Amino acid sequence: MNRSALYIFVVATTLFLAACNTKVVQPQINFIGVGSGTLLSDVNAIQYTQIFDPSSRSLIAVVSFAEIIDGSTVQATWFSPDDRSMPLGRTTIETRSGAKLARFSFVSKENWQPAPYQLRIDVQSGTEPKTMKTTSGSLVFFIGMQETEIRKYMTDLAAWKRDDERKRTILTDQQKKEQDVVDSAQKLLGAAGAMIALRADFIGSNKDQYFIVGRTAESMDAPPMENGAAGVLYSGTPQGFALMDQSGSLILAMGETVKKNRIIRDGKKTLSSVLPKSGDIQVVVLPSHTIAMTWQKKESQTCTVEIHVEKTGKFVVGEEKCS
Repeated sequence: MNRSALYIFVVATTLFLAACNTKVVQPQINFIGVGSGTLLSDVNAIQYTQIFDPSSRSLIAVVSFAEIIDGSTVQATWFSPDDRSMPLGRTTIETRSGAKLARFSFVSKENWQPAPYQLRIDVQSGTEPKTMKTTSGSLVFFIGMQETEIRKYMTDLAAWKRDDERKRTILTDQQKKEQDVVDSAQKLLGAAGAMIALRADFIGSNKDQYFIVGRTAESMDAPPMENGAAGVLYSGTPQGFALMDQSGSLILAMGETVKKNRIIRDGKKTLSSVLPKSGDIQVVVLPSHTIAMTWQKKESQTCTVEIHVEKTGKFVVGEEKCS
């Protein structure tokens, strides 16, 4: 490996946001380098490299920009790539006087622990959400490691990135499929919004179903679940609910009909129409997957209906009980 080679991984994460008569420009990182030195070192005299001796206790990072405006914030985070949750250091500066160069010093009182390290640079120009622009870049370097160790690390890192990308693709696909089911449930319930409140196997199919609750326009900004007793899986006053499998097929639903009657139905027929036409209905899902619905029938009368699931996966609606 060429010891003078510098591995620079600059990843632009540009936010192309609409600008309204603003002078905010997209920041562009031109170079990131690390060398031995201090904030007083001449940047042109610094020997930028990717390999350092553990005794090089004072390191200097230099970032140059092709484009950046005054007032931009530049944040440097230094960490071991294998433990991103515990940064070794973080510093933020603000650009001024047309400067297109930022310097960050990293100093240790003791010799560095031999390991790969990474410096991440995050830049933000502008403060208004509609005109704000950002970019980021990162640099990997090595302290106290042999060339064979570095090659192995880079090989392992490349394999990890491929696996991480594969997992991200699977997750993205799964999220899209779930959103399609949620959209279908929202349309079915005639709600302003909908969300998955619970994932559980209600019918014993060895696969989770989605318990999706409808939300009114007024409740869109409210918490989706209310505090319930210990052991309660879900508690809330939704605008109906739909239990759907992962393909989007309806299993059970509570919601309004065209004539504004509220009914309980499975995928084929109406199971009960005892629910009131108006007013809130408290819905609680118990660990047994029993669904209890409670409402005020009169000022001093509370009514409850429970839906039980049999071992066959069939839902049975109990009798209305008022007290």
